[in-house]
Amino acid sequence: MFATPFLLTAVLSLAPQAGTTPQAVNARCPVTGQDVRNHLLYHHVTVRNRAYYVASREAAARLRQSPDAFLAKDGTPLLEVR
Repeated sequence: MFATPFLLTAVLSLAPQAGTTPQAVNARCPVTGQDVRNHLLYHHVTVRNRAYYVASREAAARLRQSPDAFLAKDGTPLLEVR
């Protein structure tokens, strides 16, 4: 079977693009302090061009709404349980 230009374009558009979404590397939720190392179970949020795993949708909303309450200026999580 030969790939048509449409099929090839569709496949390439689904492939991850370099530099589009930063990869989260945190082990604890910056909002709750909960362990989030099993990344398949937790939510992903991007704040200040940096990605974080968070424990819940509510934690994601809180982090987006008030990043200064949970992150240092350089983006490092403060890790204080709120």
